[in-house]
Amino acid sequence: MKSLLKRTIHKLGYDLVRKNHSDVGRGDFWGDWFAPFAGDLTNSYILNRSNLKKVSGWLDEKTYANSFWGYGVPSDFLNGKFKYSLNHNPHEFTYSDLMVAIGRKLGTVTFLEIGVSAGKNFYQMFSGLENSTLYGMDIEEMNPVLAEALTAKELMWTSDAHDFTDRHGAVVKKIYTLHKFRQSTSNNIVNYLSGDKFNSMVWDRLNGVKFNIIFSDAFHKPESIRDEFEVLKSRNLFDPDNFLMIWDDLDSIEMQRVFSDICKELTTVIFSGRKSMHKLYNLHGTYAGLHKIGLFCSFKNPQLRNHVS
Repeated sequence: MKSLLKRTIHKLGYDLVRKNHSDVGRGDFWGDWFAPFAGDLTNSYILNRSNLKKVSGWLDEKTYANSFWGYGVPSDFLNGKFKYSLNHNPHEFTYSDLMVAIGRKLGTVTFLEIGVSAGKNFYQMFSGLENSTLYGMDIEEMNPVLAEALTAKELMWTSDAHDFTDRHGAVVKKIYTLHKFRQSTSNNIVNYLSGDKFNSMVWDRLNGVKFNIIFSDAFHKPESIRDEFEVLKSRNLFDPDNFLMIWDDLDSIEMQRVFSDICKELTTVIFSGRKSMHKLYNLHGTYAGLHKIGLFCSFKNPQLRNHVS
């Protein structure tokens, strides 16, 4: 049937072509970011690699086995089988280097990471920034590796038990929590929300906060990142002056199209009348090699605004 349809359309002078790409512009990391911010990126690279060396391993077998979704880490990346396994520290520039560099230029950051996973990026953020407030959100409890690097743990909120389906298909009980930590050396406040991002009561803990850097790295489905954006928008969680958001793992065309739709709304509604930019980049992550990331930014900070094309 499909062949007959194609032949018929061809006889009419047309070709039936399945669209296999999105309309989002492809960015050049070296031209867009390294060229104007070479010193900042180099400094964040050196700082991040120095901090990463302090961690000998990111997930032990017991923590992994007792988790709901294995912290989002495929088992093959735990055993060093691949070059870019979880414990490998990438030699290439990563999205963590970019976020730390921009954060340090902003000076004071309010950061949200949706989908902390094992915490390798979150660790670099709270280790590389100063005088900032950071929030991590994940269904898992905080990885003990992160907890060991923080002090003054304080329970700020706890919920009743909620049903949750784990990676084995079993329905289990999950109690949501919010813990706050302090970093005396960097003057950071680090908050960790352990709960289901699809439950509104988790987002209630963020009401009134204005984030200038957001990293979306959870449940990589088009409907998920659309839902995240609608929640962020409805609760007005965007910093009105300086804003950067990065989405990880935009590999599929469907993900890229939703990213494009979100960025168009950010450009025309949330940050209308402002200079902004959104592009796709191939950039290394904290593990697993190159990642397809989406980036949106709009800055009033003159050092950043003047270099965003």
